[in-house]
Amino acid sequence: MTRSEFASKLLGLKSALIFCHVHSDGDTLSCAFALYYAYKKLGKNAEIVCDSEVNGQNLNWVPFLPKNLPTDEYDGCIAVDTPILEHLGKAGEFFKKQRRTFAIDHHITNSRYATFNYISDKPACSMVTYDVIKQMGVVIDKTIANCLLVGMLTDTNCFTIGGLDGEVFQTVSELIGFGADFSDTYDKLFRTEPKEKVLLIGKVFSNVKYFHGGKLAIITVSQETLRETSADESMTLGLVDYLTKIDGVDVGISILESRSKFYRISFRSRFTNVSEIARVFGGGGHIHASGAVLSGYHEDVIDKLVFTVGNYLL
Repeated sequence: MTRSEFASKLLGLKSALIFCHVHSDGDTLSCAFALYYAYKKLGKNAEIVCDSEVNGQNLNWVPFLPKNLPTDEYDGCIAVDTPILEHLGKAGEFFKKQRRTFAIDHHITNSRYATFNYISDKPACSMVTYDVIKQMGVVIDKTIANCLLVGMLTDTNCFTIGGLDGEVFQTVSELIGFGADFSDTYDKLFRTEPKEKVLLIGKVFSNVKYFHGGKLAIITVSQETLRETSADESMTLGLVDYLTKIDGVDVGISILESRSKFYRISFRSRFTNVSEIARVFGGGGHIHASGAVLSGYHEDVIDKLVFTVGNYLL
């Protein structure tokens, strides 16, 4: 489906229920709020749903907290930055029962679970959402521009990931032209860290494990560590990005113990295609940033990861 066809269908909706993925990050919230305000400018009703709490730095910028679960009927349902239906959590049960469903995403591994899907391989889903909103004929204002800038900053790790092109910086320039405040947004997202996160960083990075001659680095965040530092899971976001800054490391992996024997795995790389590694475990994502989930004993999880990464290291 072309962008104009997709945008036309969104424009035809009388009302929209917008879904974020669970463990919401800046990009999914960025897209959801930008769409929300776009529909408001069109004089249409809209609401945002997220089946997990918004926390961390995102509390510094979100205009209001989304609902946890949908409570009303809407003309259409739109999932943003969500590659598979399961990532919507309990809200996914409501989503899949609806007649008109849409997905806007930048993950090339998107499973096309919605009735209408618009997927574009860009560094941030906020860029895809920006293109769709413009195609809908909505005039971008400061509020929408600020929302979209959040996704671009967070999903590109402040424009430091590989593969960025001129379109990324052209988009940022356009958003600033619409009134987005780059300095203020950056401050809210990156210049303020809670003391608990600083304690968490110190504890986690004192136990980095290296494999394959130092090309692979792994950190683990256990529930015990979270309790000891009074940190929450949202404070683990971005920790994995530090690993590929270590001299000689190509692939970095963060293992988050979400509950007993259940782990959320985040992959980052300089060169290796970690989306292929994530797919081995039923996950996916981008070439240099992907994720998956694994179950079992911690030692067995590490063994599986080390063995699999060894087959893909460049």
